[in-house]
Amino acid sequence: MSNVNIKRAIENIRANTIVYAPIVDMIVNGIQAIEETSRKDGNVQIRARRSSQVELDGSLPEVVGFEIEYNGIGFTDAGPAGLIPVDGQYPLCIEVLS
Repeated sequence: MSNVNIKRAIENIRANTIVYAPIVDMIVNGIQAIEETSRKDGNVQIRARRSSQVELDGSLPEVVGFEIEYNGIGFTDAGPAGLIPVDGQYPLCIEVLS
């Protein structure tokens, strides 16, 4: 097991980047949802969705979105449809599959 504080590393990325902010928010949201359950077997999976268009040069198609799945608490009545405003305690998550 690594001694790296993943949550702190992600927060540092968030503070210094703009392009990856939605992905970082998805990860942090998943971690917080797992922490709310107090479970020890937390799992966050992120999948990149790619275009179905085939590239002529054989390279991978462009990424058109991301999906996240985690074994945390999921949506609750804590906010409208489980989403918290940007200035709230938790980050706004664009798409969550739990």
